[in-house]
Amino acid sequence: MIHLSGESGILKDLVGSKPLIIFHWDADGITSTSLLKNFLELDPYLYVPRIGFYLIDLDEVSMFKGFDNIFIVDFGVETPILERLGDRFGCEVFVFDHHHRRHSKKIKIFNYLVDGRPYPSESVMVTELLHLEPNLLTVLGYVGDLFDRALNDRYSYILKHVESRYGYEYSSIKYMVDLIQSNYVFQDRDEIIRSVDYLIDSLEDPNIIFENDLWKARYNEMMDTIDRLRDMEPIKMGRVLFFEVKESLYITSYIGRDLAKKYRGYYVLVGFPNLSDGYSQIYLRIDGEPDISFRDLIAELNNLGLYAGGKERVLGVFMEKDRYREVINHILKKLGVGDGMW
Repeated sequence: MIHLSGESGILKDLVGSKPLIIFHWDADGITSTSLLKNFLELDPYLYVPRIGFYLIDLDEVSMFKGFDNIFIVDFGVETPILERLGDRFGCEVFVFDHHHRRHSKKIKIFNYLVDGRPYPSESVMVTELLHLEPNLLTVLGYVGDLFDRALNDRYSYILKHVESRYGYEYSSIKYMVDLIQSNYVFQDRDEIIRSVDYLIDSLEDPNIIFENDLWKARYNEMMDTIDRLRDMEPIKMGRVLFFEVKESLYITSYIGRDLAKKYRGYYVLVGFPNLSDGYSQIYLRIDGEPDISFRDLIAELNNLGLYAGGKERVLGVFMEKDRYREVINHILKKLGVGDGMW
């Protein structure tokens, strides 16, 4: 059992408990869940919400029985929803979230700031919360959230720490991250849940990640698709570059990040009209300073009955396919491109 003291001492009462863990599907959410399960010696139920939707399906959650509390790990659902979740199931809700979040008297939120700034990844926050030395999972979550920005972040020293411990440089860590995230690209929630234990085992044997044949096959298909899409020609509308992707793989953040970096200073707007199960997705990102509030735009889209989320320079929104063009036009109008008609 790890030694917990100070403000994190509240976790000592959770050691050995049987929580329902609702966690984000990316490398940071998975590694953070693995860290919590392993070092708090948890016997959890694991639940991954529908890929891409920052919603909790209460019908699905209600299928779980016998949990004694709920953990929310790196999953950006609004605080009032989590308060209602605790009321619905009559148990405590513990939120582990390195993003800015509205605090609450009804739920316990671990949301620490370092020097007035949020942690760069959930895995780094959980590692420090548990008083651990940085390990392979810490770095996988860190690189999964920052990618090459991890090389120059204030926590970049943990890359050197892990390199000296395991012998892996950034390129190998990035490859592991992509292998892990290939499962959400293929929208395989079951495999994401299985990966929690794989990653716990990888603390002793990292080759478990490199040797997973399913992940390798998915990685190869994912990268072939991304390489092909990098050379897409955009439709240029002032400071906006619009790309439409006729793919069903969930590669939104991968291709959006690459295109924003390639076209720094432009708003990169990427549309996925046929993503899955009757839904489309639209993704907006800028590598540079925006002249609109992304948070205001996210709020507007949610008020239209859509499923939107994001940060200061990035947003993603899901909608039924028949609203795809409507939402693109709304975003274009917000960006000041003509009357927003496309």
